[in-house]
Amino acid sequence: MNSFLSAFGLDLNRLNLIQGIFGGIAFAIPLLVGQITGHLTLSIIPSLAAFFIFLFLGGIACSYRDKFLSIAIATVGCSVAMGLGSLSSNITWLFTILTFLVVWSITLLGIYGPILTAIGQPILIFWLISNHFPVGIEIARERFFLILLSGIWGMLVSLAAWFLNPYRPVKQALVASYCSLTNFLETIIQAEISDDDAQWDVVTAKAQYRTGEAISQARELWKQIHKTQLVSHPQSEWFLLLIQEITDLYREMIGLTELIVTLGKITEFAQIRSELQETLQAFKRAMKTLEEVLQLRDLEDRQKVAKKTRTTLNIVHLEMEELTDKLNQWKNSQHAMAIHLPQILRSLKNLTRQIESTVNLLLDPGLAVKAYLKPVPFTSSTPSFWKTLQSNWSFDSIAFNHALRLATVITVTMLLEFCLHWERGYWAALTVLFILKPDYGATILTVVQRFIGTFVGAILTTSLVLYIQDIRILLMILIGVAALTIATRFVNYALYTILLTMTILVMLYAAVPTGGLMAQTRVFQTLVGGTIAIVGYYLWPIWQRRSLPRQLSILLQASLNYFQAVGAAYQGQDQSAKTLDLLCCKAELANANALAAAERMSKEPKRFQADVGTTMELIINVSSFINGVTSLRGNLNQFQLSKPLSGMDQFIQQVTETLENLVEIEQKGSHLLPLPDFTESLDLVADCLKHLQEQQSKELHTVTFIVAELNHLAKKAKGMHRAMSQNSRACLPQRV
Repeated sequence: MNSFLSAFGLDLNRLNLIQGIFGGIAFAIPLLVGQITGHLTLSIIPSLAAFFIFLFLGGIACSYRDKFLSIAIATVGCSVAMGLGSLSSNITWLFTILTFLVVWSITLLGIYGPILTAIGQPILIFWLISNHFPVGIEIARERFFLILLSGIWGMLVSLAAWFLNPYRPVKQALVASYCSLTNFLETIIQAEISDDDAQWDVVTAKAQYRTGEAISQARELWKQIHKTQLVSHPQSEWFLLLIQEITDLYREMIGLTELIVTLGKITEFAQIRSELQETLQAFKRAMKTLEEVLQLRDLEDRQKVAKKTRTTLNIVHLEMEELTDKLNQWKNSQHAMAIHLPQILRSLKNLTRQIESTVNLLLDPGLAVKAYLKPVPFTSSTPSFWKTLQSNWSFDSIAFNHALRLATVITVTMLLEFCLHWERGYWAALTVLFILKPDYGATILTVVQRFIGTFVGAILTTSLVLYIQDIRILLMILIGVAALTIATRFVNYALYTILLTMTILVMLYAAVPTGGLMAQTRVFQTLVGGTIAIVGYYLWPIWQRRSLPRQLSILLQASLNYFQAVGAAYQGQDQSAKTLDLLCCKAELANANALAAAERMSKEPKRFQADVGTTMELIINVSSFINGVTSLRGNLNQFQLSKPLSGMDQFIQQVTETLENLVEIEQKGSHLLPLPDFTESLDLVADCLKHLQEQQSKELHTVTFIVAELNHLAKKAKGMHRAMSQNSRACLPQRV
């Protein structure tokens, strides 16, 4: 079933029926009031306001307080846009100039995050729609207050959800976190364990980042909601403990995976591969049951699913016993895995213990466990308003370029509407607004899905209005379709476009019946808008090749900073957990951005691409390097030394020089320097650790793994150097 849905690009995990119901209620009331009072046509604008505000703001991941404030801001913005736009549309040149400024400024505000982007979408819609309703000041004021009242009604609906279950956004974020963690584990299982380079491929690295981001989002939501509660809420501590548990699971999973990567090239590793794969499969099944338990309300249902979890964990224990038996057989021999298998078993035991602890917590929300804050990955300080604006105020910024291009193309589209007197020409401008993306691949995909969705939606709507003449039945269908549109926005764009087209056309048919002409107009304007968007992209392209060097330099520098901090901690320098978390966050974020840029570049026409293969190789090596550093960091608590390690400073300096050279290549086009010989420094570290292990074996029982991990980091540095040597030759003519 999942493979069938995936084949059609349907992601039912993102279906939000609750939000669809609330959005349907917000949409229905103005419409029904208009029908009852005999002012159905007048009710279209406030109904659309409620619909679009809930469509874009209902599904954003934030606390109910922030959602309430966002709806309030969007309501005022839509009211002003509709009123001012209706007045200025009487003067073509004024409306044209204002259109460019409004679209450019609101689109650029997207640099401050998804919430401001979501607030801006309905405001832009009503600005472009206002062109179709040029009026005097009295009617403009009337529309202003109609939209304002509709938005206030939407705020009340949102407020009701807030009071009913204030921690529901946290629960949704936790469910998403468990789902992401399961997907991350699945990519690890699917990877070829014996292949070091394939282990951290693009899919795995992206899955890892999404998991960390989901956990970070859950923690931030908890913080926001916890601060707004006037009295203590019984679920607050429970959700915090769950966030801490999944954080520990996530970190342990990264450590286990990196351990497998590090040891995967050892020939003897094949002797434990089958047991390890069975264990990971069992862990995946257990993770899925945790997600199910969290979503269930009834305690008996939770207990039934938890029973499956414990049964699955028994399988894990059996597989671990087999691994322990093998360890006992190899203990007195020279077998290579006799040294490394205890580390794997320790990691597996930690995962098992954390899953068992999570199950107990899910079954007993009142569990008397003292909540204490632990550092969570991806928790970082937000840059200031002016710093963010300054960093994006140049043509080197994709966001700045995209805002200018989108504003220009939409303004040209509106001018064409004025000149050619198109019926409902704003539909073409709205099409451009939603399908012209910063990158080529997403633009083409959205154009195709928009065309298909609009065409199918127009056919279904025409058939519907031809066979159903009763306005009351039509309105009930309209409310249901509008609710489904809101609920399925992120499931699939083509499906969403079908439902959106039906919602708009059925509403207009109910208010102003015009046969099939309106559906034809919608299809025509969508084709026009899509064509203009594609032409606009080719005339003003934003090829990833231009921004990729900057992304890679940020990635390399962030990875180096993280490595230096962890290396300094191993040398006895004090490094706080918060500092290491922040550096890890920056490195992971830079890795995700570079991966996304490289992936977008791979979907562009080949003549505009840089060397995708070597770029991906570089990023994958950096990704594995970051995880190696995280794995080293995980052993800090078991590695307390009274004096620095011999050779460690030399190794850190060699890695630093290598990565700094790579950063300079990306920033300034410098020459690639020869790769340093890591052998001497690594041998010194290994000898020092061996000597210390003989003296303090209890304190340094993980030294063998640390040596292997340092060799792994050296190998990844060599991989980066090799990829850069190929990439520099491939990209040199393009940079000139």
